[in-house]
Amino acid sequence: MAKDRAEAVGTIISEDCRFEGNIWLESSIRIDGSHIGDVVTEGDIYIGDKGSCVGNLNARNLYICGAIKGDVTAKGRIELSSKAKLRGNATMGNLIMEEGAEFIGSCRTLNTLNQDQEEENIA
Repeated sequence: MAKDRAEAVGTIISEDCRFEGNIWLESSIRIDGSHIGDVVTEGDIYIGDKGSCVGNLNARNLYICGAIKGDVTAKGRIELSSKAKLRGNATMGNLIMEEGAEFIGSCRTLNTLNQDQEEENIA
């Protein structure tokens, strides 16, 4: 899953780090520690096995191996590993979930949202 991605990660929150506050960035970020706050990036977000985040996430792609409590949005895909725990609503282009992943919340694809908007415009 996320281990197979070769893109450079510009920001890393390590396992022994606890960070509170919102983060806005253009590059990708990897969270192996604890983060409380929203993350908005043009790149990807990687949540490591021991990583956790309480807040809303918005990215190109989201790769989750740890725990998230909050709403998540990805223009591309959201991947949940077998150890992932997501508690919140998810909006994305595609969802990939390995067996064993926990997801409590609602799920909408961007295609569905676009279709709903088109139907509203017609009415």
